[in-house]
This record gives sequence, C-alpha cells and structure tokens, in this order.
Amino acid sequence: MNPTFTISTLLALIGHSLSRSLKLVVPIASYLAIFCDLRADLETPPIVEHEDAIISQKDNVSLVNDSNVQEAINRRPELAFTNVRIDGEESEISLDNIPSDAIESVEVMKAVTPDLDADSLGSLVSLRSKPTYDQPSRSTKGSVALNYFSLFNAAGHDVSISHGGPLNRAKTFGGRVSARFSKSTNGSYDLFQDWGWAQFDGVDTRVLRHSTLFAWRDDIEERSIGLAFDYKTGERLSFFWRTNYVETESSSDVGKLQYQFDRGQYASGDISHATSMDAKILRSVDSEIETVKTFESGIGGLYETDAVEVDFKYTYQDDSGIDPAEFIGDFAMDHVDLEYSLTNRQFPDFRVLNDKDFKNATAFRFDDLRVSSWKSDKFDSIGTLNTRFKNLFQNKHSYLKFGLKKRDREENQTIDARIYEGTESDFANFRLSDALSESRYDDFLFSRYVLDTLPDQALARRFFAENESDFTYNLRRSREWSDPNTYRAKEKVDAYYGMINWENENWRWILGYRYEDATISYDGSEVIIGENGEYLETIPAIGSANFSNAFPNAHFRYFWGDNVTVIGSYTETIQRPWYADIVPSRSIDFQQAVISEGNPELRPTLFTNWDLAFDINYLDTSMLSIEFFTRSIQDTIFLNRTSITEGEFAGFEKERKENGPSAEQRGVRFTLNQSLDAFRLPKGLTLRATYTLQESEIEFPNRPGELLPLPWTSESFVDATLDYETEKWFFQLRYKHNEPMLARVGENAWEDKYQTEQESFGLDISWKLNAKSRLFFEFENLTSTPNFENVEGSKEFPTDIREIPWSLHSGIKFEL
Repeated sequence: MNPTFTISTLLALIGHSLSRSLKLVVPIASYLAIFCDLRADLETPPIVEHEDAIISQKDNVSLVNDSNVQEAINRRPELAFTNVRIDGEESEISLDNIPSDAIESVEVMKAVTPDLDADSLGSLVSLRSKPTYDQPSRSTKGSVALNYFSLFNAAGHDVSISHGGPLNRAKTFGGRVSARFSKSTNGSYDLFQDWGWAQFDGVDTRVLRHSTLFAWRDDIEERSIGLAFDYKTGERLSFFWRTNYVETESSSDVGKLQYQFDRGQYASGDISHATSMDAKILRSVDSEIETVKTFESGIGGLYETDAVEVDFKYTYQDDSGIDPAEFIGDFAMDHVDLEYSLTNRQFPDFRVLNDKDFKNATAFRFDDLRVSSWKSDKFDSIGTLNTRFKNLFQNKHSYLKFGLKKRDREENQTIDARIYEGTESDFANFRLSDALSESRYDDFLFSRYVLDTLPDQALARRFFAENESDFTYNLRRSREWSDPNTYRAKEKVDAYYGMINWENENWRWILGYRYEDATISYDGSEVIIGENGEYLETIPAIGSANFSNAFPNAHFRYFWGDNVTVIGSYTETIQRPWYADIVPSRSIDFQQAVISEGNPELRPTLFTNWDLAFDINYLDTSMLSIEFFTRSIQDTIFLNRTSITEGEFAGFEKERKENGPSAEQRGVRFTLNQSLDAFRLPKGLTLRATYTLQESEIEFPNRPGELLPLPWTSESFVDATLDYETEKWFFQLRYKHNEPMLARVGENAWEDKYQTEQESFGLDISWKLNAKSRLFFEFENLTSTPNFENVEGSKEFPTDIREIPWSLHSGIKFEL
C-alpha cells in the first residue's frame, strides 16, 4: 500500500464531506497531503503508553524537569481534559503541588478502560507516580515567583521547594518532602442583566428587570506540604506511602450596585429604552472569610513475578471548609424614577429622572442583612485490589487483569443564617454614610461605568455587632435559607472488573467489562410554611437511590503501514448526579427573585461512546490526527428554569436540575503537531492546534417538538499554540476560541441562555540561565477580552459580561 496515496485520498474524502463547514481545515489538510513527502521507509516513532490503555503518541505530555505537573499540562493546552487521575484515582491535590520528578509519566486518555471508574467522563489526565528510590540521586528543586493581577494592581508570591531521592546506597528506600506557600489575588468586574416583559401601548416588550454591577475581589493564601516514602523489600515486593496537606484561606469582598426596575411601574418604553417610576436602587456589600483544609493520604504496594502482578492501595481524603461569618448587607434608595437606554445593548446607560441624589450616601437606608456561618466536611475512602496474569498464551505483551474497588464518600454541610430586614422608618440613624467605603472603581467594565458610594464591610459588621438587638429578625427567611441547605449525603460504590489485553504484530486489543453498584442516600430537612407565609416547622427529609450498571468496552490499535496508526474504542460510561444535588434543598434569592432547589428524583446520565482516530506521521517530527466520535446519551441532566405564576412567589423563577430525554452527539476533531523547520522558518518552531466540529440534538421535556443542542456544548472550538524552543529559550503563544453554546434551557426560546463566542490569548516565556536554573514569565488573557458573555434568547438581550484583564506569574526555578 502506498502511504502517500492512502493519506491523500483519506484527506480528500474528509475535505469533500465537510467542505461546507471546514473552510479553513480543508485547504490545510489538502496542502499537507501534497507537501508532505510521505515515505514508506520512515520508521514509526516509538509510542510510550500506559500498559492498561491505548494512548495516542500525540497525547503524551513531556514533563518539565525543574517544575511541577501543572506547567507540563499548561504547555499542551490543546489536550483538553475534565478529569485527573493519579495512579488511577481521583485527587483533590492541585497539579501545582506535584513536582515533576515525582511523576513517571503524564498522558491524556480519550477513552475510559475497565480498570477506571465508569464516571470518568471525557478525556482525563493520567499520572503515574515514580518511586523515589528510582531517582539517580537526591536533589533539591524549587521556585520563587511573583504574581501580578492587573485588575486591582495587586501583587503576590509563590514559593515552592522539593527535596527527595534514594535514601540508601542500595536504592531500596526513598523519600520526598515538598512544600509550597503562595499568596495571590483573583477577581472580576461583572454586569448581570435580568430580562422580563412589560406592556407599552398594548404591545408586549422585553424590558430590564434588574441590572447589577459588581466588583469581586478574592485574596488567597495557600500553604501545602507533601510527603512520600517508597520501600522495596526485594525484586518482587515494594510499598509506598503518599500524604499531602493543603490549607487555603481566602478573603472575598464584593461591592454591588443594582437597579431594580421591576420594583416600580414601567411607564413608557420600547425595545431600546424604558422608564420605571417608583423603582429602587441597592448598594450592597458581600464579604466572606473561608478556610479550606484538604488532607489526602494513600498507602499501597506492588507484588510482581514473571507470571503475576498484584497491586493494592487504600486512599483517604478529607476536605473541610468553614466560613464562620459571611456578611451580606444591602442599603436601598426607594421611590426612584429610573430610565435605561440600550444604545449599546451590551452596556446600558442608566439615569435617575426625579430629584433623588444618586451619589448621596445618606439617602440609602438599611434594607436587608444576612449573617451566616457555613461549614462543610467531605470524606472519601477508597480501597482497590488489582491482579494481572502476564504472558497470556506465551505472549509477553498479553495479559488478563481483574480487580475490585470499594468507595465510601460523605458530605456534611451545615448553614446557620440569620436574616434581618428594615423598612423606610427603621434605622434612621443607620445609613450608607455610616458605613461608607473608600473604594472607588473608576475604570469599571472597560471604563464604561464608575462604581463608588459602596458600603464598607468592616464598618457595617461593627454597627451590626453593636446594635444587633435593634434589628428585626426574619425567622421564616432565616429558616428557609438554613435548614434545607443543612444536610448529610453519602455515596457508596462497589465495583468489579475484568479485562484482557492481547497484542500480535500490528494489532493490540483491550476487551473488558465493569460492574458498579452505587447507593446514594441523604438526610436533610424541609421547611413548612403556613397559609399566611409564616414559618411553622422543619421536618426531616430522608431518602436514597440505588444505581446498578454494567459497562462493557473494547479498544484497539492498528499500525497501518509505517506512518498511520488507527485507534478506536467502544465504551459505556455514566454520570451520576452529584449527591448534594439530590438533597431536597431550597434557597431563595429575594433580590434576584430566584428559587434554587435540589431534585431527589434525578437519575444518572448514561453514555455510549464510539471513537475512531487516524494518527498520520510525516516529515519525521510531525503528526496529523483525525478523530471521529459519536455519543448516545440517555437521561441528560440539565438546569431547568421555570416561572412561578401563582402564590406568594408569583413572579419568581425556579431553578433546578432535571433529567432530559435521550440525545445524540457526533463530531470530528483535527489535531496538528507540525514542526515548521521545513517551511524555512527558524529552527525550533512548532505549531500545535486542535480544531473540533460537533453537533448534538436533544428534545427537552419542557420544549416538546423542538430540537436543541446539548447544554455547554460548542459546535466548534480551536486550541492552538505556537512554540519556539532552543537550548536556552522557550516561547509559547496560546490561543483559544469557542463558538456560542447553550447554557440554560428556559420555558421558551426567549428564556434560553447562551454563552457567546469566546477567545483568549496567553504567552509563556522561559530563559535558561544555566544547567540548574531558569527564569519564566507566564501571561494570561493578554488582550483582556471578557472572560465570558451570556445572552438570553438572542444577542439583543445580553445577560452577563465579565472583565478579567491580564495577569502575570513570573520568577525563577532552580535546582540546588
């Protein structure tokens, strides 16, 4: 078979079938087929892959020796993933806290194998730990870096150190200790808009109900320590122990300005402007001080002979968080005649029409206050046992593997909220002027607005602490917020699997079967409200659900000549509802008029996945991969939003996750790894790009007869990098682009929410000072494009826009 003819024909067929959609890809693919002088005598590049999975060569990640795993992943942004597995198990530890020399390999797996949890949806990053005694010698590596967040002109730091390696001459005992200390600032400027309907001259017209401007700032401090020990008793038996502890403290402040047009009477308007008489303006503060502690420890071992291999592991994870005093305070200006103009529909203009002094802090009275404490504890206990029988049928590359896994996890959440309200006559002496912040945001949202005259959280807290007995406590709202959101949820999963791996000449097959039995139970509360809206009692809400499922799967790889590798798989997977989502919790946001509920009737989503990929090697150092995929999806879970038309909450909207019917998803993905040396460009330039086209169809139960795309599924997206690497320098320019996607399903097309087209640029620069140190500069969002934008119904009705300007992480990495 002539490889040149085969590849050219394949690319031409794909280009013809997708010519209407792939206007950019087809010329590139055709050009590659002509330009690349594919030769039959080229040697197939070696494929380094996980012994229990078939991994494409393009999905291997090169570790950066003097860094952590996160930097290695960042250098391959085209390899999108949704899960992380360390030695086959989920982990709560950030990849920033895992030094490169602790890892044997990093791979991106496109399809789940029987020995992995069936809920490992989408691509996942698989990390294999390296025994510490396998290092050549003990070494100390570290980094010192500065963080800069341009939105608030805020600086921070990031210091890490790791020391480890063999601890005896025989290299049978090894250890590692690592630590990290960081301080950083995150945040954003946001504009949220909520749309409704009003009648003007008998014509139904879409109008703004609320417009909210807020500035969010989060200052974060993180401290972590990791320990690892490995011991090899002989050639057959070895043991390991891994422990990590991370403590994160964050302090968040949100300053908010909200125009509440729907609190008044719409007097006049059309599609581009409206006036509301006797409306309301809020100025608010929201502050939290949260501490999260994550502890993770795993112990296990490996027994290996020429015929059999047994590995065992027990992992315990404890993730606890606490916020002892969240504080949300609102100050209101009533009887305001407001007007908005949508000359620029993305950024409305607002104007006060009557004699209310918008900048007068004394004109804003106390309106609403919530003081709450929050605590969450999550526990996860995982035990695994795997047995592999090697040299199956006297084939050293074939084996039979069996295993079992038991997992128990639990989440306990406690919320104690105290809500207080005020009227126009209450707290005549508690005005915004008594708790006025010095904060002022002159360049808010690309200099479109000025956000000032805001409450100061420290002053407001102090006033409340000194005068709490004078505030009017709202028992009903306090119980509605606290009791349903206080619960205990548990999930138990028992899993068993078997798989066979067979290799012969150009073929490799993996066939397997996995069975999982999962039980989810919860112990929550339901608040009972009387006919007059008064709080009556809180009663227990106890329930459980059981899901038992079988998951067959099959994988193959075929070397088609010297230049083409064909990889395919059939898998069945599952997405169980997050156990906290099935608790019948209920939270009411009176400002936004939204009720959020849990759904104890949620069923898991089941996936049947088919994948087929052609990896084409050419020019010795380049690869083009073409992947086809299709998914059949049963019982999709989506966020449903409906309007409440009767009762006390008439005019509110209710949100909760629900199951939809079956859906289909299919697509094609092109991945290019192209060395640019042959184009007479500087040596060391490489283009990496992934372009995905996909389509999906689903009919939601609240929208019969309509076919909609799956939520949060873009029809096309591009991830690309341009790398330049020499002996001393590394440059990488990153680019991402997503087409619009459905974010929320409403009762009709006008209420559907979409995330608009998104793009971003990043830049990494690294300069090697000497053999043991280098400087690095990592820029995010270079062009300061909006982080996300959402619209409701159409582009004419934007709902969300977020500004997150560029940031920088820069410093030195070294080895002592």
